[in-house]
Amino acid sequence: MKTVLSLVLLSLSLHLSAEEGQVPFGDRVGSLVLNYNRTTPTIATAGTIREGGLQRLQSLGFKSILDLRTQAEGTDKERQAATELGFNYANIAIARESPTEQQLDRFSSWVENGDHYPLLIHCASANRVGTLWAMHRITRGVPLAEALLEGRTIGMQPSREVQVNDFAANLDAN
Repeated sequence: MKTVLSLVLLSLSLHLSAEEGQVPFGDRVGSLVLNYNRTTPTIATAGTIREGGLQRLQSLGFKSILDLRTQAEGTDKERQAATELGFNYANIAIARESPTEQQLDRFSSWVENGDHYPLLIHCASANRVGTLWAMHRITRGVPLAEALLEGRTIGMQPSREVQVNDFAANLDAN
């Protein structure tokens, strides 16, 4: 009996360890974070974080927030609230124009830095998130069609897809 109980406890312990440091699936997040998507085991993407959403993300173990909204969309308020809750917080203000090379480099640096995991990347709808994600993946050798599919899955809309196609064409030209 002790052996069976020990095996069960060991199995449960290993399962919990495997989940530690990972982002949850959407069914655990709820309606406080719009358009939530578990993109990788350590990175999630989303749109708007509603009132109480940062506390929910904190309770789910998120360590960092990367906000792609502009200052006019409320980044100062979110930065203050996130910092008070102990999150690593950064803002890369992406407007209507295509993201710059500098913005993409900063995005890639954040996404690839394991010190930021578990990481949530968000904007108002996830459109900008999907766009930067697709561009980032292209720079890492992912084929355009696959990167576009990933971007769409996250929330990228057709207007931003044009920007990704132009970005990929410019990379190929260089």
